[in-house]
Amino acid sequence: MMFRQNEDDVPPVPTDPAGSAPRLPRLRRAAAGLGRSRWRSVLGCVAQLHERAIRDDRHGLFPHPWEEIGPGYVYGPAFGHWDIVHQSLDAVVDEPAHALRQLENLLALQQPDGRLPVVMMMRDGKPWLHDPALTHPPVWPVLVDRLVAGGHGPGLGARCVPHARAQLEWFDRHRRVGDAYGYADFLLEDSFESGVDDGVRFLDGPHGELAPFVDASCHAWMLLDLVARFGPGAEAEAAGERRAALAETIRRTMWHDGLGLFVDAFRTGKPSPPMALEGFWPLVIGVATAEQTDRVVDDWLLNPDRFFSAHPLRTVAPADPAYETRMWRGPAWNSMTLWAALGCARCGRPAAAAAILERALNATAAEFERTGTVWEFYHPDGEPAASVARKPYAEGVANAPCRDYLGHNPLLAMARLWEECREA
Repeated sequence: MMFRQNEDDVPPVPTDPAGSAPRLPRLRRAAAGLGRSRWRSVLGCVAQLHERAIRDDRHGLFPHPWEEIGPGYVYGPAFGHWDIVHQSLDAVVDEPAHALRQLENLLALQQPDGRLPVVMMMRDGKPWLHDPALTHPPVWPVLVDRLVAGGHGPGLGARCVPHARAQLEWFDRHRRVGDAYGYADFLLEDSFESGVDDGVRFLDGPHGELAPFVDASCHAWMLLDLVARFGPGAEAEAAGERRAALAETIRRTMWHDGLGLFVDAFRTGKPSPPMALEGFWPLVIGVATAEQTDRVVDDWLLNPDRFFSAHPLRTVAPADPAYETRMWRGPAWNSMTLWAALGCARCGRPAAAAAILERALNATAAEFERTGTVWEFYHPDGEPAASVARKPYAEGVANAPCRDYLGHNPLLAMARLWEECREA
């Protein structure tokens, strides 16, 4: 399924004076003036990495040059997943044409059955689409909203409706669990479809089954929300009704009152479910009640004994028995920090968002001063990023976070949101 576009909507890709490499000059200029002065060096590095990561499409797969996940990605050039949404959120204000091109590239990968592939990788110089049974978190409607709010891409919301509808139909066929949605992390061994590879939520549960997840349900809500707001007549009305019903399901079946945190629906009756950061997603989509929001923010996101670490946010609270400084079992991922901050801002807690973002940017800048790079993820206690583990069982790759990794480092978006929330 090719993205439906008007040719006049997308400006040509700028090049350097020699005509050899795409450039994002406004991104560099923004990096030189955003946020605290101590952040400028790492923000400038990220802006340059965005430029380095842009590749020409020589295989007819995309309508535009594409931005790889990061020059330091351990498996080589790759495009897609929720990484490209994080990367595009970095550019949406200062280089909106680039962000729009990457959105169009992502949606151009949509398969006839509505599925968006996990990721596109280059194998032996040729594009390869990952596992045909899997997808990745559909958070791209947030990028659509940012572009629409900025007045970029006339009619963009309506043009994205067929893609959201097709992907939602795929989710309904393959990932719907009763009134909610799940990912294949239990259903298929080593699938990591949630994007939370080796997460503590998947250590103990209904293996071999599809289970209702809080993150999957919130991400499916995003698709319904896009159709409800930009779709035609009766289709928008039907999507709005489903959106409201799913929001009620999330509030009612995924809230653990004992913890004061959202958890997967099959765990709300258990006294000690995993203390995982993914419990913030209902705040991101704005369906949590005021009481639920305050408990998540005050008791978890701003609690230094839980998620508010030296480099926030920890992906798992230290009190969880499965906590460790490996992958998604404790280390901090800046992309998740951005999502949590967006949730705080949406739910009327801008000061909390600013506090989280400032601490994360300070810690990222400090690690950049030590190492001269941005890392895939970080030690939550501010210790060297190279000291945390990635996947000890993976053969042929280093058991450490990737260097020069853009996909989970939307630092420009974080700095801009910090400015907005500090002034709110």
